[in-house]
Formats: sequence, C-alpha cells, structure tokens
Amino acid sequence: MKNNRGTAVIEACITIPLFLYLMLFVIYAYRMFYVDAHIHQCMAEASIYYAQRCYLEDKLVSSKDDDNKAIVIAGVAVINAQFRKYLGDDPYIEQVVSGGKNGILITVMPDENDKKVFVARAGYMNRIQIPLLCKLSIPRMVCIKQKAFLGYDPSDTKKDLLDPDDVYVYITPNESVYHLSRSCSHLNRTIHEKPGTGNGMPCSFCGKKDNNGKVYVTDSGDVYHNDRECLGLKRTVMKVKKNSVYGLGPCTRCGK
Repeated sequence: MKNNRGTAVIEACITIPLFLYLMLFVIYAYRMFYVDAHIHQCMAEASIYYAQRCYLEDKLVSSKDDDNKAIVIAGVAVINAQFRKYLGDDPYIEQVVSGGKNGILITVMPDENDKKVFVARAGYMNRIQIPLLCKLSIPRMVCIKQKAFLGYDPSDTKKDLLDPDDVYVYITPNESVYHLSRSCSHLNRTIHEKPGTGNGMPCSFCGKKDNNGKVYVTDSGDVYHNDRECLGLKRTVMKVKKNSVYGLGPCTRCGK
C-alpha cells in the first residue's frame, strides 16, 4: 500500500485559494452590479425631477430659438445636482467608480425623433481588482430617455381626431366590450351588503362558502356573493389602444 500522507494538505493548498479567489470575484461583481443599479436609479429620479421643470424653461426661451433648447439649456446642471443629491455618500461608489462620485460624467441631449424627449447619460469607469493579477477599468454608460413635461399640446388632440382608433380605451380580462371612460359604472362596481341568502344565482367562486347570514351584491350583477373579497367582485382594468382591441364592441353605458 502506497503512502498517501500529505495529499489532503496539497489538495487544501490548491482548493482553498481557488475558493477564496472565487469569493473575491463574487464580491467584486456584486459591488459592480450594485453601483450600476444605484446610478441608474438616481439618474432616473433626477431625469424625472428635471422633466417636471422643463415647462418653465420652455416658456423662458424665445420662440425663435431652437425647439430643443428649452430642454437642454440647464439640463446638465439640474440633473447633475439632483443626481449627486440622490446618490449621497455611497462607499461603494468611491470604491468601484474611478474617481468616485466626481468620476461620473453627466450629459443631456435632445432626442432626434421627438423634441419633447431628452436623453440623459451618465458615463463612468468601474475599477475591478483581480487578486494577484491586475486591475481592470470597465467603461460603463447609463442612459435614461425621459419625456419633458411641457404641458397640454392641442396638436395631440388633433392627431386623435384624425385617427379615431388611436385613442385609449379600458377593458377587463373576461368582458366582451371596451369602455371609453374609466369611471364607467360597469368598471366601478358598488357593492351592497344584504341580510339573508340573497336572490338570483350564487357565485361560482364563493357560492358554497358560509355567508354568516349576509351576502354581497352589485347594482348591475345577477349573482350574489358570500365573501366580500371574492374574485367575482374585483375588476382588473387595463388601459390599451383602441386599435389593438379586436372583436370587442363598445360599452352600452359609456361607449355612445
């Protein structure tokens, strides 16, 4: 029988460094993904903050100026200030991003296809330390496309009039009609509690449950419910384009 003494030590000397190396790689990868997600969230919040103030800048800029000037005239300054406010003092930013918070470059440009949309970008370099090997710098870019809040535009209404199907309607998963108004009584059910066993047909979901001497009905329904939280009393309402609704007719109450 051969002498195998020392093999466990040799295996440990090989596997333990590889395991530790893998754990360090996971830690560095987590930090990089966390930094990317944090920067993306802060850029999105800063873009929304600036979009709410584009209306004032649009009014301050002369109509003779370029249409996109109102969007980018102070976009970099406002978004940069708000971005750094939302970012705060994050130690991961200082450890991962080259130059820390000051190493993130903010730019704002108008969208080529829509003058009401601006594109905010944050460019930076992620530093990755590979143990015992080298340091890597990975360029990263976060891009946020945001529509500026410039107020009511009558031309949008004219477009809807030219294309009556290009409007929004409201539908539910199990109905065969569409609704033009979200406040339609078919969508907003009024639930009444009544004593007794109820009239009409029992609900297929909760009709077999104990009603404790009271049932629940709606103004337009023909069934009674034994459970106030029954799925038959709830509505899932979806807002979709009318031209995407096929085979559905208008609601008899709000579709006229």
